Amino acid sequence: MNSKNRFLLSFSISIIIFIGTFFILGLEQAFYYSLGFFLVYFFVYPWLLKIKNDSENSSSR
Repeated sequence: MNSKNRFLLSFSISIIIFIGTFFILGLEQAFYYSLGFFLVYFFVYPWLLKIKNDSENSSSR
């Protein structure tokens, strides 16, 4: 998945999380939950996939 598609997917899911948690937890908590999801999915998840692929490639050699 390229960077643009990953950004659009993570941004749209973050908006859904924000709307869902806004009515339950309030504005501040909804902002933190949606921002946290966006940061993890957009930055940390691809990094973890890269580490996994690198370790699989090095073990298959």
